[in-house]
Amino acid sequence: MAAQERSRVGRELFRRAFGPFDDVRQKLLLTDDEPRQRAFYEAMGFTEIRDLKHPTRAFAKFG
Repeated sequence: MAAQERSRVGRELFRRAFGPFDDVRQKLLLTDDEPRQRAFYEAMGFTEIRDLKHPTRAFAKFG
C-alpha cells in the first residue's frame, strides 16, 4: 500500500472513530512519542498539550 493511500485510510479511520464525538468539547489522545504520529494528529486538528497557549495539565495512570 502506498504512503498516500495509507494516509487516506488513516484519515478515514480517524474520522469514523472521532465522528460520534464532534459535539464533545475536549478530546484527549494518548500516543507514542513518534514524529510521524505527531504530524498526523496535528494534521487532524490536535495540538500537543505542551504547545497550547494556556496552562494545561494532563494526567495518566497506567496499570
